[in-house]
Amino acid sequence: AERLTRPAAQEKLRATLGDLYAYLLDQQGFRLYVNSIGVKPRRHCVWSAQRTVQRGGETIPARIAIDERLGDLAVCRVCGTWQEPDNVTCERCDSGDLDPRERRIHGWVGIQRYLDSKEFGIDFLRNGRKILRYDKGLFQWRDQDDPRGQGDTEYPIELPANQGRIIGEIHLDHVPVIYTKDSFDTNDRAWRKAVQVIRGDGPLLPRRAEQLNFAPNESPLARLHRGFRRNDPGENYLTPGNGKDRLDLREWATRFHDGDPEYQDDTKWWEAVLDHERVKAGLKRERDDRDATASATLDDPTLEFIERQPTTSEATPPSRPTAEPERPTTDAERVDQYLAVASPLPELNAEFKVTGVGGKPVRLTAYRLETPLVIDGRRVPVWLTGQRGGTYVAFVDVSHSHFATFDDDPEDFVLWQLADFLLERAQGSTTVPISSVFAELKDRYLLSHVIDRRRLVPEANQLMRDVQERMVRCIQENPARPYENVLSEHERKTTGDRITEGLRTADIDSVVYSGEYMRYVPATAVTRIVEEWPEAFFDRRLFSNPFSAVTSPEARRLMVASVTSYLNDVGWLTTAPSAATRAQLIRARLSLKLLPEEIEPEEQ
Repeated sequence: AERLTRPAAQEKLRATLGDLYAYLLDQQGFRLYVNSIGVKPRRHCVWSAQRTVQRGGETIPARIAIDERLGDLAVCRVCGTWQEPDNVTCERCDSGDLDPRERRIHGWVGIQRYLDSKEFGIDFLRNGRKILRYDKGLFQWRDQDDPRGQGDTEYPIELPANQGRIIGEIHLDHVPVIYTKDSFDTNDRAWRKAVQVIRGDGPLLPRRAEQLNFAPNESPLARLHRGFRRNDPGENYLTPGNGKDRLDLREWATRFHDGDPEYQDDTKWWEAVLDHERVKAGLKRERDDRDATASATLDDPTLEFIERQPTTSEATPPSRPTAEPERPTTDAERVDQYLAVASPLPELNAEFKVTGVGGKPVRLTAYRLETPLVIDGRRVPVWLTGQRGGTYVAFVDVSHSHFATFDDDPEDFVLWQLADFLLERAQGSTTVPISSVFAELKDRYLLSHVIDRRRLVPEANQLMRDVQERMVRCIQENPARPYENVLSEHERKTTGDRITEGLRTADIDSVVYSGEYMRYVPATAVTRIVEEWPEAFFDRRLFSNPFSAVTSPEARRLMVASVTSYLNDVGWLTTAPSAATRAQLIRARLSLKLLPEEIEPEEQ
């Protein structure tokens, strides 16, 4: 009781009560106070049901309603036994104290707008109070015929490891709870019926269900899992991104739960999804233009390579003054001019703050440009300026020669400019060096750029699984060819062991002749398989590069090498030793980013 007099303890209690009784406070009009301060409901940050994805011709919404009425039954108030509603006395204890009750499973399952390692799973409520919070039990499936009796985790199994975004709120007023009232009686048939309604009888994973002869799972949770099992950035999986990677949305989530009006509905999050697609499309156009030029050059039979010293005029090309557009008269006009041709850098659309550097957080929106940024007659790589309402905007000229010469990321330049601005705004009230401010900004706001083996290895494993999954279809002309011609004896044994474990079968030959074994070959063997049989994987079958139409043997070799060099690095990363050097991880990280750009998008 003494501890509850402390403001921090009271705030913690309000947060707990706001979570437990969120439905009653938010939907039913109840009010709850701790020390005369109202408790605010902790609502779910879920995508709207109007946001959808397409899977095999099926439209899957990001929020699926559930309302299953099971028919009324009577419950004995003495022993809790359910029975027919017209019974006069209890079938078990002969009590006449029977209470007719509605049996209804209702609520929803949906997709949270951000990933989290803890805040995902399904809330189960009884009479408006959460009995189970973020329960993940329905993401497990147990095969009753499996002698091991072990369950299979079906979600999350994609990157990032151990983070999920499937959530839900299910009301089970008719299901009994255990005596401590902190869990439902999972042995009761009413609970088992609820599980069946929400997730179905069989596995959520379609291939696993097919192997065990289950009918397609059309339960609400299975549909949601089918549509949003992966977390790839972009519209296809409803994940905000920056054109390359997922955005780190922790700050956005905090703002949602703090009640910031800008973050309540999913408009801002949806715009970040569309921004990702726009940036990605622009990058693809640039890459396609480069590839077309390179392909034409490599395949030109008249091209001769002559090793010679450059002439003086070639060695020092004449400098050409940058043509500056007609100068706007004010910074506001300049901002409008650049916004008309800019694309967002969504990762840097946030409020920024740094420990030890005072003042209010800086609300910044950043954009990339492919036209020169000219400030006071000088071309600059980045420009940061203020706007009305105390917000700021930054532009990065990605066509600036610096980004062609050095490997700095545009985001780094924005944060360095921001660090300088924060210190200038502090006006000497701090002695924190700019390098420290810049480092903290990167640590907080550019986590996707981290060179961390623990982060990179799972990403490499996922990418190789995706590649090997698609290779199955590519080899159907002669499925056993890679197995017989490429894999070593040791690799065949490893593949066989994985098949036995994953498919629970000893019939390795049938898996080989179906091509399904490709999912189980060691990742380090994939490069050699592609090199041995490039016709099976290029020409937009798996990789976008042309092959059959390229007539020059040297050009063909370079086309294949441009992909297999990345495959080599990513395959190595799946088994990267703990002693891997920073330089090795940097190279592998770049290949991890570049390889997906070589992969032909899969039709949905």
